[in-house]
Amino acid sequence: MKFPDNQSLNIWWPNDHAWCVATEIDLQSTYVGGSAACIDSVLNHPVLEAFPVNPGDRIDFGSDTINC
Repeated sequence: MKFPDNQSLNIWWPNDHAWCVATEIDLQSTYVGGSAACIDSVLNHPVLEAFPVNPGDRIDFGSDTINC
């Protein structure tokens, strides 16, 4: 399947559903869900800007106190 060059996937995961990546279409964040080991590898990756989040955390524009 070919996707348009000017769009990216919004939600994707492998066949075994071991993890899920979701990019917020209206804001500037991408979320990763997975095992503790998977999330630890994302959080500790030297090139990625990653922060742990919880279900109750805000995701609106006003909630970003680092990049605003």
